[in-house]
Amino acid sequence: PPAGGGGAAASRDVRQLGVALSRPRVADRREGVRARVALRFPWLLTDPRDLGYLDAYDVVMANSVYTRDWIRRLWHTDADILYPPIQVACLTPAQEREPSVLTVGRLFAPGLGHAKRQLEMVRWFGELYRSGALPDWRMHVVGGCEDSQLPYLERIRDAARGLPVEIHPNAPRHEVERLLSTCSVFWSATGYGEDVDRRPWTAEHFGMTTVEAMAGGCVPVVIDSAGQREIVRHGLDGFRWTSPQQLASFTRRLATEDAMRRRLAASAAARAQEYADAAFATRWRDIATRHHLYRQTMADRA
Repeated sequence: PPAGGGGAAASRDVRQLGVALSRPRVADRREGVRARVALRFPWLLTDPRDLGYLDAYDVVMANSVYTRDWIRRLWHTDADILYPPIQVACLTPAQEREPSVLTVGRLFAPGLGHAKRQLEMVRWFGELYRSGALPDWRMHVVGGCEDSQLPYLERIRDAARGLPVEIHPNAPRHEVERLLSTCSVFWSATGYGEDVDRRPWTAEHFGMTTVEAMAGGCVPVVIDSAGQREIVRHGLDGFRWTSPQQLASFTRRLATEDAMRRRLAASAAARAQEYADAAFATRWRDIATRHHLYRQTMADRA
């Protein structure tokens, strides 16, 4: 039972604590090269052309249209779209906004998945600031950073030297939410410089942090690629850019046109509600109903 009391509500909670396991093995067993390779790179021992395993699933779901399209291309099957639930209720736009650019994402160098490109964004902000286009503006760079990525963090710090740039590695959640609710503009550059047709994983598959920023009242200025296209309606909720020059142009407009920035911020906050927990639940119920998942679950229990 749950610890710490909780009265009648707690007594109805039938969940049990547990630990999820992935590929368990006996540690002292003598393993050959094939077994060790399979443990580290299991996909090397399977035929990628054999998609028969998909027949065992009742439904395949994708977290965005972008992901669904790649499922069609790679797996030759359709998928239902179930956008991830975003806890937008935790974010309340502040009345007074700090004149600042915010970017949020894990800190790791390109070549290791869908890198967030913080180094490039700090350099772009520096060019804008030094040109006089963003007087009295700041930039906040927020993201988790593992020890292996400390050299990349140092490169970002070197690029930020002499600029009004604050870097927040491994910031606590309450600090992240404060910045999401008080900064004025949100930047995202995931996938910049990448060939997403050859390396689709380098782009933002959906963009949860973009939705969080919108819920907090930041105006998104994001790369016109992959999942970001589904979230930000260009000119209605924010802007999508295809080059650093466009990013700079849109940001200069937002820094000088207060009425437009307030209008886009309000629209962005409203748009974010379409990805809230309640919207997720509605989409899930629709998928479960169409595929008769509830009926199958009840039959299995019987």
